[in-house]
Amino acid sequence: MSGANMAKAKIVTKSGTTIDLEGTAEEIAALIEKFEGRTAPVDRPSKRSDGQKRKAVGLAKKQKQGPKGLVAELVDEGFFAKPRTFKELGDRLKEGGHYYPRTSLSPVMLALTKDRIIRRIKSGKHWTYVA
Repeated sequence: MSGANMAKAKIVTKSGTTIDLEGTAEEIAALIEKFEGRTAPVDRPSKRSDGQKRKAVGLAKKQKQGPKGLVAELVDEGFFAKPRTFKELGDRLKEGGHYYPRTSLSPVMLALTKDRIIRRIKSGKHWTYVA
């Protein structure tokens, strides 16, 4: 067999045994079918090189987790050391280039309040948030 037509697979059984397979895609698919008792999809090699895969994975780890992650980061930075209004929060996020409508931030703040990461205080008709 030619090395270019070879495929590799790693199977971890329910008991924790690891099985490394090498062969054609059809041979591996047939073995997986025997192990699982059903047809398994054949994993095709990616068109990216290994270096490109590693680079893409690193970028995903550096990206924020949306508005909840950004607000949690502000908590860590001490932004909520004194009571802050929704307007102040929105303005601070805009300074960093993050534009979120109030309808997107409201559930985030409620979730962080329920998780006891921040507290909310009624100030007149509005809520203020403090860590």
